[in-house]
Formats: sequence, structure tokens, C-alpha cells
Amino acid sequence: INVEKRSINFGRGTDMRDQNIYFVQNSFGHVTTFITCSNRGHAAAPCTQYFNLSPQMKAHIRVYYRKGLLPHWQKIQQSVSNLIYGFEVDSNEQTSGQINKLN
Repeated sequence: INVEKRSINFGRGTDMRDQNIYFVQNSFGHVTTFITCSNRGHAAAPCTQYFNLSPQMKAHIRVYYRKGLLPHWQKIQQSVSNLIYGFEVDSNEQTSGQINKLN
């Protein structure tokens, strides 16, 4: 997986809007993972990672973590994906419980 990095500076000097942008493209050139991190020099600076679970599930995921965890972005993505997949249910499966509706 090739991770590209871009930096964006929205003003002069360093401020909280300065971001490092990382993205992963698949073999077709589609972006599969997009990460933004604050340019702040400390490990607690915030990062946000975006990805989706398509085609297995129609879910868009946004994960927040500190910049010190950025080298583990793949493990984070895999762990979050596995967690979400754990909620998947088979709509053809017979249910045993009944839900009552309050009016």
C-alpha cells in the first residue's frame, strides 16, 4: 500500500489549521483511506481517519486518535472494521425474540 502525504498551510506560520494529509489509493487509483493530522509537533496532536466498509457493508467510518498512533493506522483501521463487522446480522436468520412497539 502506497501512502501519499500532502501538507496544507492555511495561513502564515503554524496555526491549528495546518494539516498533514495522508491517503491510500487502490490499484484503480481510488482513495480508500484518508487521514488528516494536525501539523503540531507533539504526539498528542489530533488525527482523523476516514474509510468505508464497501462493498461488504454500506458504512462510512471516521476514527479520531492522537498523532503518536499514526504509524499504526492500518491496525486501527482493521480493528475498527472487525468491530463493526461483528454487528452484522443475517436478515434471513429466524429470530426468537419479540419486540413490542410503544404507542
